[in-house]
Amino acid sequence: MAALAEALPLHQDGAERSSIVRAIAGLMTRAGDPGSDLRDLLLAEAAGDEQEYAASSSYAPGVAGRESSRGKGHGLLWVDVGVADDDRADVPHSTAATVTDGPEIVRPHSTGRERTKRAAQRALARAEVVECARLALAGCGDLRLLEQPGNLSGPVLATYLTHHRDEALPRLHPVLPELIARGSAELLDALGPDLAAAHLPQLKQALREHPTVAAARLLGELGPSGTDAETADLLATVDPTARHGVHAEAAVSRALITGDAEPAVEALRDLLRTQSPPGILPAIGRLGPLGAPLAPEVSAVLHDPREYGRSGAADAYWRITGNPRPVLPLLLAWAAPTATYASNDSAWYDRRDALRVLADIRTAGALTTTPPKLRPLLELCATSPRRVTWKDDDELRRLARTLLDEPMRS
Repeated sequence: MAALAEALPLHQDGAERSSIVRAIAGLMTRAGDPGSDLRDLLLAEAAGDEQEYAASSSYAPGVAGRESSRGKGHGLLWVDVGVADDDRADVPHSTAATVTDGPEIVRPHSTGRERTKRAAQRALARAEVVECARLALAGCGDLRLLEQPGNLSGPVLATYLTHHRDEALPRLHPVLPELIARGSAELLDALGPDLAAAHLPQLKQALREHPTVAAARLLGELGPSGTDAETADLLATVDPTARHGVHAEAAVSRALITGDAEPAVEALRDLLRTQSPPGILPAIGRLGPLGAPLAPEVSAVLHDPREYGRSGAADAYWRITGNPRPVLPLLLAWAAPTATYASNDSAWYDRRDALRVLADIRTAGALTTTPPKLRPLLELCATSPRRVTWKDDDELRRLARTLLDEPMRS
């Protein structure tokens, strides 16, 4: 952290500065208090206005930043690209970047002229610096950002609630209903049952106006005691334009609230026939024993030679049947080590998904010992400094140590 703080002033602009601030944000929740100097430096970055930066770009006079029409707090940043009088041909109207649940961003893609693309890229890089500086400050518990919480994205607010809940809640309480109603998936995931139950009207508004998997799932997690009849009706009539994952979670949540699983089973069976299985399987697993009639359909995905969604099917199968034995040999084969461990090895993703399911089975007590043939891979994942070059690296280490019964180092 000290080395990153020393490097930050040396890079005034561009991808290097963005990478440094992103790295600081990724480390902050484990680094403790980084000191007032770095916090003040990050606050200056976090207070920057990416819209003004984009508008003053020297690359193209018509570039201006704005947030998505969905409103603030969704982590979606846009750059509108205007058209100069002498440069009207092949200029894109906009290019977008999505700030995900961590300090990562999707780089812009455009077919317009190179000058305009560079302007959009610079504007997005600046927007990323602002967002990552805010994530870093939230990670170390600096509450100065909460003087205007309505301007913060869902990932930033979720970081406060996850790591500094007691300190942040008094400042968030006055605006929390409004923030929840916006429907940010990251914020909803970080609420917890008590806050969610206390803001049922706002959760219903979020599902009604911004139907997301997070909103549909959270309402179901509240159960019959934390919801009302209107909630079940709303889940049954979720926006028909919402993606199929939302419909799946809404059907399951309604079943968990009403205790009537038959409509959910039929809806999920139909979705499995017509939609991509990976978007449906997590909802099926959440049904638990109520989803047992779907075991044949889930088993078909489990043995699909296309390897698409197999780990998700294994997870759903043991959750709805209560029997992990049929899926354990398959999971162990998918997670088993191979001769190479290249950072661009796509098999890592298959291993990660299989390890997630194995860790859940182990945590539930259905897997008492880790098979010896899996230990070399687990030890590699648990001990080497960096195993793969994607942002789930820390999760891979955590899963490996769960299966090895090793505590996670602070």
